[in-house]
Amino acid sequence: MNTDNNISEKISTIVCKALTIGQVDIDKDLFESGLLDSLSLIQLMMELEEGFEITIPPEELDVDDYRTVRTMSKMITRLTPSTSLKNYG
Repeated sequence: MNTDNNISEKISTIVCKALTIGQVDIDKDLFESGLLDSLSLIQLMMELEEGFEITIPPEELDVDDYRTVRTMSKMITRLTPSTSLKNYG
């Protein structure tokens, strides 16, 4: 399995835990579905930072990055040094 799939799987696990849901489709819009709101967004952001051992700078906070697991995966890939991503591949 490639690194992108592993990152998406880890994000899916974090999303399910943070939002207390059983599973999530990689392309499901979490805001439109009502699963994610401003309060749960902050919780999810903290869980992602902890899970991937990163800090998401305030200037990088773009709600669109959190719409789907796929967009979160792109954000994590962008914010994580490539050497750290090897842990997920």
